[in-house]
Amino acid sequence: MNVYKKSILIIGIITIIGVAGFFTWNYLQTKPDEKGTKKQETIEKLLEKSVETETITTNLANVGLAKMKFKIITTSKKNAEELTKLSFLTESTIIKYFNGVTKEEMTGTGAIETIENKLKDDLNKALGHEYVTKVYIVEHMVQ
Repeated sequence: MNVYKKSILIIGIITIIGVAGFFTWNYLQTKPDEKGTKKQETIEKLLEKSVETETITTNLANVGLAKMKFKIITTSKKNAEELTKLSFLTESTIIKYFNGVTKEEMTGTGAIETIENKLKDDLNKALGHEYVTKVYIVEHMVQ
């Protein structure tokens, strides 16, 4: 064998070993439970990571009034505790958002999901970190 064929063979073997090692490492990092699916978070852990706001009443961009209450899911129990301490910032961010929303935007098809996603992004931006993973509207009244 000449040098060219030997070097191609060595590079091929190293590549195969590298790819096999990557997939083995990736498989070991995501340990499935007995049924072969990833373990789901327990309800208790989810509740530990959540914060419920007080009922917030604010004016809308056009003539209208919104009364809402939210359940905010964070990335950890520690972040939920910090978010509780920063409730004034959370409520301020929510009020600022709704002062720019019209009554029609709050009552259309898909409005709830749009509001939840936008508030999640706004809260993470206001907090400066990725604290919030999901926002749920638990009370919703528009007049």
